[in-house]
This record gives sequence, structure tokens and C-alpha cells, in this order.
Amino acid sequence: MIKIELNKKIETLAKERFYAELSEKNKIVQKIADLCEPYLKEHPRDTDIWIKLALDVYTTPYADDIMAEECLNTVLSYDSTNPHALLVLSYIQSHWKYISHETFEKLFLVKDNDNEIMSMIEYVKSWYYLEQKDDILYQKALEDSVALCQKHVRNCGDLSGLYIEQGRIEEGEKLKAIWLANREQIPDYPSPGTFDRLT
Repeated sequence: MIKIELNKKIETLAKERFYAELSEKNKIVQKIADLCEPYLKEHPRDTDIWIKLALDVYTTPYADDIMAEECLNTVLSYDSTNPHALLVLSYIQSHWKYISHETFEKLFLVKDNDNEIMSMIEYVKSWYYLEQKDDILYQKALEDSVALCQKHVRNCGDLSGLYIEQGRIEEGEKLKAIWLANREQIPDYPSPGTFDRLT
């Protein structure tokens, strides 16, 4: 019951934050953090709340990547291969600097029956390989991601672009058609180049 109430309060504040003036957004996120703190002291292994808190503090106008990483690392301290925590942590790290080697190594330990999750894990590995300028493993990770799930937008788009760049036009165009069809399924999907590295 306590968690249900907490979730309702978080959702209400998150909606307020969405419509709030820029100067008020961080204050609302601080309210969310203040709400979560006593709950997490009593329930230190509530993964859902830790991840929600990480996302909330990260999506403020002045994203607190340090606090977000602390929340996600708390989850990983008791569940070292939690795919959701690793995916969010990888996104945050890649957005601000690079995916740490420690985070990257944990991606290989994730075992999940959900092909969509495993597709995202492979896609995140491709970011690391791209940062390392390892073209062979970058391509393999993209191909593995697409093989596991073609419902995502970015994995198909990135592999399509890579194939076309390599002169593999027919394969690239097939993936481009899948990429465009996937984009159409998402209302108000931003135009290419609006953001990077989201599936």
C-alpha cells in the first residue's frame, strides 16, 4: 500500500514537473527525492523506485547524472545484472561521457528471456564499440540487436546507415523500410538527428 501511494505521488509530481516553469522543475524533482528517501531507507532493495528516482533526477533541466548514477549503482550493488538499471546507466554514461568499462562488462552477464531487452543490451554494446572505434564488433552488435528485435527504431536505422555506407545498398534499404515503419508507430517521433542513441 505504501508503495502504491508513493508511486501515485511520484506520478503526480512528474506531471506537475512536465508543465512547470523551468525555474520550478528542479524543486519538484527535489520533492520527489525527498518523498523517496524515507521509503528507500525502509526498502533499500526496491529496484522500481530506485530506477524511477534515477530517471526523475536525470530528466530535470539540469540533469543530475551523478545522483542518477548513484541510484542505479545502488540497484547494481544487490542485482549486478539488472538489465533495466544497466540500460539506463549506459544511456546516462554515453550521453555525458562514455560507457565505463565496468558497465560494459556487466552487459555481457545479462540473461533475460525477453528478446526485446536483449536487443537493447546488444544495441548498447554497439555504442561502446563505436566509442572504441571497433567497426567489426560495432557491426556485429547492431546485427545481433536487429536479429533479436526489429521493433526498435534506432538499431534498424543505425544498421541501415552502416550497410548503405558499406555499399550494401539492398540490405540497407530493407532495414531502412523497417526503420521508417517503426518510426511511424511512434506518435510525434522526433525527426532524425533530434536526439541520439534512443531505441
